[in-house]
Amino acid sequence: MGMIMRIGLAALAAFALMGSAALADDATVPWGDGTVAGWDIAIDQTLGGGCYILAEFDGSTIIRIGFDPSNSDYYLMLADDDWKSIEADKDYALTLTLGKRQPWDATATGMMMGDQPTLIVRSTDTDFLDEFASQQNIKVEYDGSQIANLNLDGSSAAISEMINCQDTVNKSSGNKGDPFQKAGTKGGGDPFAN
Repeated sequence: MGMIMRIGLAALAAFALMGSAALADDATVPWGDGTVAGWDIAIDQTLGGGCYILAEFDGSTIIRIGFDPSNSDYYLMLADDDWKSIEADKDYALTLTLGKRQPWDATATGMMMGDQPTLIVRSTDTDFLDEFASQQNIKVEYDGSQIANLNLDGSSAAISEMINCQDTVNKSSGNKGDPFQKAGTKGGGDPFAN
């Protein structure tokens, strides 16, 4: 629950565009048992009941992927304490490779979630979620260098349960349709420093 709260509360600050603020402890609610296949799973009440999954990896890299019903999209967050040079509201060109699939070019926006340097990518392309659930790892590159290579064990079960969570939240809140109504770290250090 600690990591869910830390990231959930930080996301509240990020999405509300608050630099730092006193945040309510009930901003995130664990879903079910709170974990699925090694991934934390919760509902972010600051995003209109958006379900998400989250995992922390060796080297302190964190992945959070979830739905944002207020924008009818989903997001991928990547955070690492070493990435201190990330600037809020600055765009970063990333390459995301899931398993041996074709790489995805993504524009991530920098933000600080509390003291945690974070990148967020938003999308409505459900193919990415399918690949995320079906592949063994995700490699993240910035400026031609690999900055993370993370094991996605358990992601299939976690994504499936995240979708189940969002369907349940949507039904209980009166929203119709599915969640898509619109269509290991390398080296450490700070790859975003000049």
